[in-house]
Amino acid sequence: MIFGQLAKKRSLRDTVFTLQMMKSKLYHLEIRSNTSLNTFSNASTKRDWRIYHDYAQSLIQRARALDVYEKLDLELKNTVYAIDSSTIDLWIS
Repeated sequence: MIFGQLAKKRSLRDTVFTLQMMKSKLYHLEIRSNTSLNTFSNASTKRDWRIYHDYAQSLIQRARALDVYEKLDLELKNTVYAIDSSTIDLWIS
């Protein structure tokens, strides 16, 4: 799922298709079996959302450590996070 997000895939089908096309390189991701839409769909419905929450928190901590010496021109009273896992297409009728 994280691969799909980072690769900016729009659907499970698109993610699975991309992984199938890169079959020879999947060992880097520790994927050793065939990828199928059914497997990804089942994993998506059964996986707890807190896994992604914990992963996002660890990324935030890493970003804070990298950004500690960076001076911003903008002063904020509170910390602001903008994390979105969905793609929304907006159409004007």
